[in-house]
Amino acid sequence: MFEKFIFSNDIRYRLFRHLLYWMFFAFLMINFRIANDEYFIPEFKRVITYLLYYIATTIILLYVIIPFYLKKNKIFSLFIALIVFLFFSLLGQHLIEYFRTQELLNYSTNYWSEFTFKFRFCISAYAVPCSFKIVKLYYTNHIRLIEIEKLEKENKIKILTEQLNPHFLFNAFATIRSLIGENDDNAKKIVNEISEYYRYALVNNDKDSRALQEEVNSVKNYVEIQKIRFKSEINVSFNIDDDSRYVMIPFLAIQILVENAIKYGSRNNENSLEIEIKSRIVNNQLKIVVTNSGLIKNNESKENSTKTGLNNLKKRLDILYPNNNSFKLYEKENKVFAEIIINYL
Repeated sequence: MFEKFIFSNDIRYRLFRHLLYWMFFAFLMINFRIANDEYFIPEFKRVITYLLYYIATTIILLYVIIPFYLKKNKIFSLFIALIVFLFFSLLGQHLIEYFRTQELLNYSTNYWSEFTFKFRFCISAYAVPCSFKIVKLYYTNHIRLIEIEKLEKENKIKILTEQLNPHFLFNAFATIRSLIGENDDNAKKIVNEISEYYRYALVNNDKDSRALQEEVNSVKNYVEIQKIRFKSEINVSFNIDDDSRYVMIPFLAIQILVENAIKYGSRNNENSLEIEIKSRIVNNQLKIVVTNSGLIKNNESKENSTKTGLNNLKKRLDILYPNNNSFKLYEKENKVFAEIIINYL
């Protein structure tokens, strides 16, 4: 409620803020100028005249001059404009004094006291509204930038995620087409697995992250589809730390690593591929490792075939966890390790 009162552009809140401020300022002027003055009525009229002048010029300052320069981000020009505005404001007060009294000030005797009076109240009248306006504009611009960055981030994630599903669906349909008439049971099985897979993928599809356990369950459906597609035995073992099961990770992150392992992992003599998926949390860091036997392929055509998925994953990690993630693909003892580390601090 307080934030809404301070920063809202609603006309009711604006009027109320101005009313509070000018009532307070009028009290200061009257108390300073009239309290000990025997000429109460003339000075009161003078204060009211200046108060109306300050209100009118402050409105020009707040709603014309400051927005004009800040919207163009011309800070130095705004500073110069404020000095010029202050000069003309003081000049305007001299003109008011002339029209009010029908005589010019006696510069030899009264100028300094009158000038200091006008200058002090000038600064007092404009400083608080001016400072408030500048802070308010910067605050609203900051909030707007955050919202724009959030929308851009969501759009990037959506585009990157949508790149993955058609790629997978194309391969699945190609497999179904090859099975129809040749192995109808497997064709039915792969259709069931695809339906389960897409049920998961389409539920809450506006989310760019999912719980790790949900991703693991989705990978199980994915592996069943790939077993039929590649006509080979794929054994996947899971070593999932309980503390990491409900940590949020990028959508399809594990699947991309498993896909890479299935495509390029080395089969044993029994045409079986062994894949291990590990996850654990250490020192507020989530570590996910997908391991398969084999070597990292250096063939250019094969690199291109996996570039989309792996590069896609790297980009989403950088968007979701800027400067707080790492991705590595490396060999060790005739095994390939794909490793994701996310720092949740």
